[in-house]
Amino acid sequence: MIDKDNLKRNIYNIIFKSNTPQGKAFDIYLIIAIFTSVLLVIFDSVPYVHEKYGVYLVGFETFITILFLIEFILRIYCLNRPWKYVLSFYGIIDFLSIVPSILVFFFTGTQVLGIIRLLRVIRIFRVFNLNKFIRETTSFWQVLQKSFHKILIFMIFALFASVIIGAFMYVVENSVNPAFSSIPKGIYWAVVTLTTVGYGDITPVTNIGQFFSVIVMVLGYSIIAVPTGIFSAEFVKNKIQEDHIYKCSHCKKPIEPNDPFCKYCGTQQPESSPTLKKNE
Repeated sequence: MIDKDNLKRNIYNIIFKSNTPQGKAFDIYLIIAIFTSVLLVIFDSVPYVHEKYGVYLVGFETFITILFLIEFILRIYCLNRPWKYVLSFYGIIDFLSIVPSILVFFFTGTQVLGIIRLLRVIRIFRVFNLNKFIRETTSFWQVLQKSFHKILIFMIFALFASVIIGAFMYVVENSVNPAFSSIPKGIYWAVVTLTTVGYGDITPVTNIGQFFSVIVMVLGYSIIAVPTGIFSAEFVKNKIQEDHIYKCSHCKKPIEPNDPFCKYCGTQQPESSPTLKKNE
């Protein structure tokens, strides 16, 4: 009789834990499989390679996808609250890495989206104990979340501005310039110009249109500067907050300034600074 609880625990230790020999070996093999899968997708997109070796590449890719599917099912099986994993960042990435190979049966060419599996390699930070990179990645996402709403509001106003500018350019250029044949074409020009991309496929020919283009080009720099400034300000603020957080001298987890012992590991804190060490 198989002990299901023991089986789930063993699967969990192998799949989710990287601090055991079996878990680390599993993660390394997983990373190798991810890189192999991505390379298969890249090479399969080359016409010559696809024509000559396409059948073998697709077969190998299908085999790896089946392994990923089995892994995903095992991850869900060994958890007591599987939805917590499924809705997490890693869970969503793991699921999305399987979807393209399934969609290929319904939509042609979707296997190329399997390149998203490369995001799974983020686990390399956990496997090789690159704690500094993990902390910096966490800090980056925290800053991104804090500045998201401010940047979103700015981008909405930028979108509204693109629509207004596009409509204005359509009115000015439409009668003499066939490139501005509709308002959507004007909006396209406005977005390309505001973002300082400047493809050059649509250009104004009237004096008013060219003068207005200069203004739009100058305003375009703010499209880059404002979101960058918002993100940078939040990053600096987050760094200052981190530097003022008291942490345990042993496990480095945050604790209260006057706690003589760490509530996580129980380590007695140094008497200096007052009985604690700040983040090093």
